Amino acid sequence: MKILVTGGNSFIGMHLLGELRSQGHEVACTIRHEHETRPPHDVPVHVASLHDAGAWVKVMEAVRPDCVMHLAAVALVTHEDQAELYKTNVIGTEYVLKAIGEVSGLKPHVILASTAGVYGNQSPPLLDEHLEPKPANHYALSKLAMEFLAKQYSDLYPIRIIRPFNVVGPGQSDTFLVPKLVKHFMMNAEEILLGNLQPERDYIDVRDFVAVLAKLTQIVPSALDVVNICSGVGTSVAQVAEWLAEMTGHHPKLTVSPKFVRKNEVWRMVGDNRKVLDLVKYQLRYSVREALEWMVRDATRKLS
Repeated sequence: MKILVTGGNSFIGMHLLGELRSQGHEVACTIRHEHETRPPHDVPVHVASLHDAGAWVKVMEAVRPDCVMHLAAVALVTHEDQAELYKTNVIGTEYVLKAIGEVSGLKPHVILASTAGVYGNQSPPLLDEHLEPKPANHYALSKLAMEFLAKQYSDLYPIRIIRPFNVVGPGQSDTFLVPKLVKHFMMNAEEILLGNLQPERDYIDVRDFVAVLAKLTQIVPSALDVVNICSGVGTSVAQVAEWLAEMTGHHPKLTVSPKFVRKNEVWRMVGDNRKVLDLVKYQLRYSVREALEWMVRDATRKLS
């Protein structure tokens, strides 16, 4: 199968390219700018900004994919410009979807990456795909708008929307919480400034995450579909820190800083993964703790 992965040099994108290549798929990817870091895998790389509608037509003409995996986006944690969130995540996604229809004879199925953040703060112990979205920030709002946009194109090509929870593993930017913690523990920091320590998040090892994604590229939805990709297990920040202390032998002071405390804190965000795991016939292989151990081993290797 010929698969186009947008955002190929992202944390998830680079792991996914390796997974797809190992399965023998013909893979191409996109990056935003010519001088950006390129994926380590030997795949064709196309330059296409989500601000450039014409660039996406050229990419679709060149690749003619059977499946488009749209991962490219900007995230709240890395981007404070609210207008940019909507311009990239909503209008940019429309450029990708519209470009497909402008290439004669091209009929791929499309997988769009949304976010578990669309659920917001809700009471069920496990958040499933039938819940009404209640996004609590502009990033989640931009992704929910993207989901509504997808409905306008779902009569033209099969579309599946994925809602990732917290994906973790080596290679993730330390602007995200777990890699930030790993970095500070490995550096023997005396103090780590954090937000609230008690919120529970659903962390999924990137190896499991891309294994599920790779299987989804082989399953064409018959109608617009939405699936969570998550572990189904809640883990607090305090628990992550405790495990890292055990793994590294380092015990820094954890300080709750007003700078990192969210105004609209979501205290528990844990997903129901039964729909997607039943769909792809897959059992998760790695626990949160095993993902952390992998990250610590990788950090140790890089420091040696």
